[in-house]
This record gives sequence, structure tokens and C-alpha cells, in this order.
Amino acid sequence: MNMKKIIVNYLQRGKYILPLYEDTVRIAESCGYRLYLQHLDTYDFFCKDKDNLIAKLHYNLTKIPVFIKSLVQIPNNSKLLFIYPHPFGVLLPLFFFFLHKKKCSITLLCIDIDYFRGVNKSLLKDLNNLNSADKLILQTSNMLKRSREVGVKTPAELIHFFDFLTEDIPPLTNGKGNNRVAFAGNYNKATFINQLEKLNYQKIKFLLYGFVNNNSSMPDWVECRNRFAPKKISEVHGDWGLVWDGNSLENNDVKNEHGQYLRITIPSKAVLYISAHLPLIVWKESGIAKFVEENHLGILIDSLYELEKKILSVSEEEKEAMKTNVKLFSQKLRNGEMLTSVLNII
Repeated sequence: MNMKKIIVNYLQRGKYILPLYEDTVRIAESCGYRLYLQHLDTYDFFCKDKDNLIAKLHYNLTKIPVFIKSLVQIPNNSKLLFIYPHPFGVLLPLFFFFLHKKKCSITLLCIDIDYFRGVNKSLLKDLNNLNSADKLILQTSNMLKRSREVGVKTPAELIHFFDFLTEDIPPLTNGKGNNRVAFAGNYNKATFINQLEKLNYQKIKFLLYGFVNNNSSMPDWVECRNRFAPKKISEVHGDWGLVWDGNSLENNDVKNEHGQYLRITIPSKAVLYISAHLPLIVWKESGIAKFVEENHLGILIDSLYELEKKILSVSEEEKEAMKTNVKLFSQKLRNGEMLTSVLNII
């Protein structure tokens, strides 16, 4: 008997809906999955800054009606796709236990793993959640390796890169030159920006999108540009896209969670740059470094101190090959081919 394919999603009031979540639903639906949608509040929205034990207990109790409703409404013998992390939190293994009783198979698409990015200090929650599923879709080979090291045993497939559904067109000048390095990111995580004056670049220019310059010592080779809408790649200009996080210009600070998370994850900025036809500049120990190198989508660096020299050492022939590969791969992301290929084999 054919199993019904369902993507189970929970919209949370008080939480910004990531474009990646919307893209995941659209791609899954194109692969024959039906959307099952429920609504929950986030903890912060529900508690209104009243963070205490009673508030947490009350908040978890509000999940129970949605928990029961979902169990009742999800059909038996269903092939289920969930986005992880999941708002049921520690209740997720129990939820999956009852779904398994209904002969459902469960796949988790792991957008983030909170323990690895330092949100959860305890591994147990993520470990129990991940091991209660039938299959995982993980981001990179490094994430798979790290998961196995901490005790995750669930079979897994790799997506390698997230898709980016947009009809917007990148600037035609992107990648035509060799000296403009674009950076767009969360500047609360990318605190290395405050140290750029230590770098002695002469022939390249940094374009910082959405950065407010309150630093009078910022070098003259840095240009601050306006923030853009998440899918508005027509406003992303440059010749390269820099994938970097944390507070180190060398990304060798083992105590920095943001820099270390780069070792296993697919940064959203990398997906943005590829979609905007920008070859990547990535840390050689990052989770996507091997994929970028094997598919000739950019260059790898040890530290930002060597960035200018590395860019200038790229031959015109190499750069043209990268641009061609980036454009072809960009089309795959815009068509949703990365997730589609994984969903077709699970």
C-alpha cells in the first residue's frame, strides 16, 4: 500500500518565518507531500518576558491540545517529513512513539541542531529527538560525523546545500571583476567585522550589507550598503561572497560558538551568494569547504589575512570556470533540486 506523504509544519507566533522553511514546504509539495499545518506560540511570545518555572510549565501544557490534535488528524501509514528543531521539544520522542504506533515513517530535515550551535548546553534533548526518527536529512558530511560522535544512530542522507527559491535576477555585473567581496550576515555573530582595520588590503573592496558603521577606524576599503529583503538577490553586488563568522580573523578560536558552527553547517549566506552568482570564499575547515572545492564553486582560505593574496592568485581561466559552475549550481538551487533529490531516495 502506498504511504501518504505529508510535511508536518508548525507556525509559531512571535517567530520570524525563515525563507528556508517556506522553500522546504514548497519543494516538498512539488514532490507530492501534502502540508499538515498547526499553530503554536513561541515561548517568548507566550510568556511575555515572565521567564520562570510556572510560566514554562504553563507553556508546555498549551502544547498538549495541539499534540493530541496532530496525533488524531495525521493518517495511519503516512510518510512524514518534519523540520527540525521542532516546537514540541522534549515531547517529540513521545509524539513520534505514538506516530510509529500508527505505522508512520518519520524523517527529520535538520535545519539546525541546537546543541551543536550552543543553544542547548545539554546534549540529551537533541540526542533523544534525533534518535526517535526513522531517518535524518543532515547538511554536511561534517555534521554527520559529529552526530555519530555524540551518539546519533539514525540513518541519514546529506543535502549538501539548501535550495533558494526566487524569481529575482542577480546583477549582470556579478563576478565580472575580481576585487569586490560581498558580506551579508548577522553582525551579532560576525564580530570579526570590528577588527577589519587589522587587515592591510590594497586591491580589494569589502561590501558590507546591512552593517551600520559606528567605528571611525573602519578602513577606506570597506563600503557599508543597505540591508535588502531576504530573496532580493538583485540588490546583492560583488565578485565574491565571503562566508565567515565569529570574532576571529583566523577562525581558530575554539571557544567561539559561531565560528565553530561553521565546521558542520551550511551557512545561509553561502546559499544567498551562490544564488546571486557569486563564487564563494570559505574557511578551509568549514562544513561546506569540501563540497565547494570538489564542485569548483570558490576558493578556500585559512584566515582573512591571506584573502587578498588568494583572490589575486586566481587566474582568469580559473575564475571563468568558477563563474560557470556557480551559475549552473545556482539554477539547481532556484529549482529546488537539492531537497528534491533527497526526498526522491528516502
